[in-house]
Amino acid sequence: MLSDFETRLANLLGNELPVPFAGRVRRRGTQDPSGNGPVVRLDVTGVTPMEPDFGSVRPEVVPGSDDRRRVLRLSATVGIEVEPQGNDRLQQMAGIESIIYEMERPAMRTGAALVEPGDQGFLLENLVVQPSTFGEAPEIDLAAQGWFWPVGEAGEAGEAIRTALLREFRLPVSLDIAGSLSAGGSAVDLALRFGTTTTMEISADSASTAPFGAVALRVRDAGGATRTGAIAGGSPGPEGTHLIDVGPDGITANYSPPSNPGTEVLSLVAYGSDEDNNEHLGVEIVTFDLDVVP
Repeated sequence: MLSDFETRLANLLGNELPVPFAGRVRRRGTQDPSGNGPVVRLDVTGVTPMEPDFGSVRPEVVPGSDDRRRVLRLSATVGIEVEPQGNDRLQQMAGIESIIYEMERPAMRTGAALVEPGDQGFLLENLVVQPSTFGEAPEIDLAAQGWFWPVGEAGEAGEAIRTALLREFRLPVSLDIAGSLSAGGSAVDLALRFGTTTTMEISADSASTAPFGAVALRVRDAGGATRTGAIAGGSPGPEGTHLIDVGPDGITANYSPPSNPGTEVLSLVAYGSDEDNNEHLGVEIVTFDLDVVP
């Protein structure tokens, strides 16, 4: 993880820095380059855990892996110093300047320059130079933020998706009311027509059409409270709805106006159930105002 990051950064800087610093960048604690010349040393000097996006600690798909990996979200500090040849401070400052100039390259600031094929053990969001005060031994700090994980660790494959149910529901939706809506009056038939409804059941071997299933209808007043008008047809659903199967021409239902005039809101709501037959309502697809007159 952090060690892999140190190695990659040292190798990249060693390739990109000008002479006499080219090829002479080393991780602290590793063997010095051969021959005379300055040495640029770097190491991770500190790490801080980062708050995950929106509080999520889910495994992530990382470069070089098809399976999700558990990652550490870290902000790491990297210290870099230049050891000149023969206590040459001007050479030391030239090295610091070259490093800062290289680190300000856009591909370095985003971490893109460090990306190589395969499982690297890290993926950076940014890599930036931190404010520094130069003393007798000038050095700079970098801040690296991103994901870190052990190279080669087995990922979480999860359960393979065997079948997917794809539903398509197109607007506009029209409402036909077969009669007048009078307070305390007779029930009327409602017909809701859809632009297009299709359902496909897709598996690893084939794709086929399937019945769309049901949608939910409910009636409320303009403030969202349940009204005394009633929907009939289909079967009772969750949260006071009625479940009605979708046919080629849409759906039909029966509506009994309340005894008092006013405006009611008819809502068409997506409906589904999982493999354990647990029912759940989805998004509200469309609403219609039903004006009940005296």
